Amino acid sequence: QNNGVVGGIIKKLSGGSAWNAGAYSLEKLIGAGSLDFEVTEANTHRMVGLSSTTGNSSYETIEYTFYLLASGALYIRESGVNRGSFGTYSSGDIFEIERSSDGVVSYIKNGETIYTSTVISSTDNPLLVDVSLYENGSTLNDVKLTNASGVQEAVTWVTDNSVEAHRLGSDLSVAYQDLNA
Repeated sequence: QNNGVVGGIIKKLSGGSAWNAGAYSLEKLIGAGSLDFEVTEANTHRMVGLSSTTGNSSYETIEYTFYLLASGALYIRESGVNRGSFGTYSSGDIFEIERSSDGVVSYIKNGETIYTSTVISSTDNPLLVDVSLYENGSTLNDVKLTNASGVQEAVTWVTDNSVEAHRLGSDLSVAYQDLNA
């Protein structure tokens, strides 16, 4: 796996059309707080959410997940279980998954709660950002974690070999470190 950079954009570079590319955050959400991100295109398949474990690019292990389809349709999945269709999304939409102090998980699109989970998340259980990307060119933009005090923290990405991470609005090159060496 490769160690990416803080915040910015992640993008699937290779591997074709398959659920074979992913990334996760080094930072973890402890207690109440939220994950938020912006969608940069509405024509690729992506799953983005919060997990207590990582180590693969499978979407089945993401515990609380926004599933963004290439058709612009929006679904919610939890640990591989479909929770339903929730309309459509467009480029520029802002998504948030929030865990309250009592462990209730809410899914928010552009400031409006669209689903409240029936699966309680223990606030003692740290959650990290977990992403699975399908098509080459799939991206995510400006991913952040926010703690219970409202302090936002940009995500430091750990990616597999099919995913690139770089800072927003800069021309910096990306230096990767092989964590398996």
